Amino acid sequence: MTAHHNQEIAGLHALAGHLIRRCKQKSTYYFNEAAGAAGITAVQYAVMTVLHAVPDLDQAQVSEYSALDASTTGEVVERLVGRGWCITTRSGRRRLVRLTAEGTRRFEEVKPRVENIQRETLAPLTAREQAQLLRLISKLVGVENVHYRARSKRSRVPW
Repeated sequence: MTAHHNQEIAGLHALAGHLIRRCKQKSTYYFNEAAGAAGITAVQYAVMTVLHAVPDLDQAQVSEYSALDASTTGEVVERLVGRGWCITTRSGRRRLVRLTAEGTRRFEEVKPRVENIQRETLAPLTAREQAQLLRLISKLVGVENVHYRARSKRSRVPW
């Protein structure tokens, strides 16, 4: 391999998008190790977290709170309904979603494992680096949370 090739490859490994993709791969791997046996995907876990926190939301609210688009949320809810982990009811024109007892049990079974993998994922970093990373990622994706508060109230993300 020539010096030019080495330089190009080094450039690839310095690209923000490439590094973010690699972080996503690592995060997905750890998540699947923790929750895969229970049959819960990361996106399903996000929806289940929202429904565990606030039952009887309509699908638009679930979509907003989980930061998923409406189409993905609809598909996830249908899969969860199919597994018996949530139910939907009608309230006027709204379709409300809630976890079933089995869905709650599954969520509560997996939650400690997911929390543990979050710690494992960040373990190579110091506490200060972890806080900095979470603040910067939150800022990058435009999410206000315990790690980041925007100075402007304008959101840069569509959800």
